Amino acid sequence: MSRSARAARRARLAVLGAVACAAPTLAACEVSSAGEAEPSASVAAMRTAAADAGASTDEDVARRLEAFGAAVDIDGLELASETDSPVATASEHFDETWVVEPASCTELHDAIGLGTGDDHGDAADDLVDAVGFFVEGGVMPSEAVHHVYVQTRVFGDEEAAASLYPSLLEADCSAYTWTSTWDDGSLSAEHSLDEVAEVELEGLDQPSVRVDFAAGSWVLYDEGGEAVDEGSRDEGLSMYVHVEGPYAIEVEVIGEDDPEALAARLIGQFVDHMNAG
Repeated sequence: MSRSARAARRARLAVLGAVACAAPTLAACEVSSAGEAEPSASVAAMRTAAADAGASTDEDVARRLEAFGAAVDIDGLELASETDSPVATASEHFDETWVVEPASCTELHDAIGLGTGDDHGDAADDLVDAVGFFVEGGVMPSEAVHHVYVQTRVFGDEEAAASLYPSLLEADCSAYTWTSTWDDGSLSAEHSLDEVAEVELEGLDQPSVRVDFAAGSWVLYDEGGEAVDEGSRDEGLSMYVHVEGPYAIEVEVIGEDDPEALAARLIGQFVDHMNAG
């Protein structure tokens, strides 16, 4: 796939979802057009020899994380294969260079995608699974319509996992823009927020954080800085982040009659799956 084609797809994903395939997770949503994505070298190594560097690099945990993604089932929606990715380490997953403005919104933007400021430091070996977009017919639409996005992470440090909540709830951020730049172009996306709140979802032992987005837009630029494509998302969406112990999941929902019920079900299934051992 040509770089310009990949950039156009990134732009579409960026506006369809507030965060799901926006920087820093754009790279994770890139899957080879040649066929099934292969596990990264580091994750593949985990499967052949269990590491002793903490829970997040355990062979069995990596296997369970991947198995949950394969088991996600949402009525009326199918996984869009172009957005599916193999399990990766945090340092691999969060490998994009991006700029968030205002800078005070960077921590919130990271946390929405289950990222932290230490993803290339002590948390580099944590495992992340960008499960992908679930859409009608399994084909990514050109407009922001009914979809669900799921992403999961296993932290090696429970305190680092718990830091996602204050990063979201204590941020003074009502709107922000992020920009990702590469050799022959760039992508800039703008998002506005309605509310960030702690919520109790039915059936869960721990609270979650709900982030309500109002609208979004994006512009794709060529290497000369000229706009070559643009789009917008006028419909609001809700995104849920949930942390229990070392396990974290984000569920982004648009077009569902009862988004909280769906998010609660997926979160509960994830926690039960990972705790089952």
